[in-house]
Amino acid sequence: MTKIVFFRSGGTYYGFEEQGHTGYAEAGEDILCSALSAMTMLIINAIEVAYSSSVDYTIEEANWGTMSENGLLTTVAWRLNGKPTYALEGSVFIGGAVVQWLRDEMQMIKTSAESESVAMSVPDNGNVYLVPSFTGLGAPHWDMYARGAIVGLTRGANAAHICRSVLEAIAYQMTDLLEAMKQDSDIELSELRVDGGASVSDIMMQIQSDMIRTNVNRPKMVETTAIGAAYLAGLAVGFWKDTEEIEKIREVDKIFEPKMDMEKREKRYRGWLRAVERSRDWVEH
Repeated sequence: MTKIVFFRSGGTYYGFEEQGHTGYAEAGEDILCSALSAMTMLIINAIEVAYSSSVDYTIEEANWGTMSENGLLTTVAWRLNGKPTYALEGSVFIGGAVVQWLRDEMQMIKTSAESESVAMSVPDNGNVYLVPSFTGLGAPHWDMYARGAIVGLTRGANAAHICRSVLEAIAYQMTDLLEAMKQDSDIELSELRVDGGASVSDIMMQIQSDMIRTNVNRPKMVETTAIGAAYLAGLAVGFWKDTEEIEKIREVDKIFEPKMDMEKREKRYRGWLRAVERSRDWVEH
């Protein structure tokens, strides 16, 4: 499950509540709360993405809820001192799992890690786009009748182009959610913080940075859900004084900066959106 968190303002960052002698964090969803804590979202307009099997994208809305006009959902993120913090959330059904599909069903690679080297063996996707809507399209498109599609195939297309299109598809889906989030929040982000197994892919992180035109910040520890739960528990019982202490614990592995020129970026993203349209409303109903 992939989570992205966008902090809208300088309000509350974490929700904690003490019950008797045991402190605990109260959240709408434990993974969301853990991810928030693990990535220590203490920077205004920073986003977190946890790349794994599917994708969820959330933006904090402080202590009030709002309805999205761009296909996102309102959810409860956490509660602090009895006051709930809401979030806008977007869900993509197939994220990192598309790499598993490439390995297990298509057998184009032997290991998930191999997708990196195969994708890097070609300079671009050869205008091939893969839309992993195997179980329909989630946010912001919401089409239960969509199905997976590969478009743009030519006689020169090969396994490397398809492999690259798989990694790009994950980044493109994140970009779709980010664009919807920005429209609902009217905020420009300053940094994208990532975690999750798929975030170890340098090429995918670079593509993501190019698509969102923002730095992508990857930590040394990318498996952060359990750590997030520990951070929340420690804050609740007073092991750490505040979130600033936790922020100092996070170590940066690498920062990816946008390199692609805007014209090329716009052309490639338009290609993705066209591919998404081709995948829609496929199942007869």
